[in-house]
Amino acid sequence: MARSRSASLGIVLLAAAVGFGLFGVYVYEYGVPPKLLDRLMTTQMGQSIAQRLLTATAPAPPAGVTVRAPGDALPTWTLPDAEGHPQPLAQWKGRTVLINFWATWCIPCRKEMPALTAAQRAYAGKAQIVGIAMDDPQAVRAFLADHPTGYPTLLGEGVKPDPRAVLGNTRLALPFSVLVDSDGRIVRTHLGPLGARQLAQWLR
Repeated sequence: MARSRSASLGIVLLAAAVGFGLFGVYVYEYGVPPKLLDRLMTTQMGQSIAQRLLTATAPAPPAGVTVRAPGDALPTWTLPDAEGHPQPLAQWKGRTVLINFWATWCIPCRKEMPALTAAQRAYAGKAQIVGIAMDDPQAVRAFLADHPTGYPTLLGEGVKPDPRAVLGNTRLALPFSVLVDSDGRIVRTHLGPLGARQLAQWLR
């Protein structure tokens, strides 16, 4: 009886190991499945797991793209706002800036927006949140008309090279946030939605 149970346990463990191994190969070759990524992003532990998976399986930067890392200066981008007016990111130099890449179709992006709006109100005197929508401009305008935010939104769709890749997110996953200090230097990056606690730690 004991041997039978041990053998059964061994088979279960072997099957689990093979399953995890095959899943690891899949993730390495094709990335994290979108549905699984969405589910992981709903919890803090899941976000941590997702970030490790995304980092471990991230492709190399596109040819000719120099990735900016923490400590490097933020590129001097000028991007259009939702109405098409050019907005240089340098206009917010002198304040802590949180750049949040998102899209209207990204469910985790939409879920984190209330926390971003609340954080902008709480830290308006010292920090600035800037959304960069990687989406069709018309879709962005329609979304913002129904879901206004308390911070500016710029348009990053079609910018070459992709700003996310330049800032280290070579998988181009969303949401993706970048913290920039008052001198315009990158402090840290984060894949996945930011909650109120993390926003407070970043912006206070």
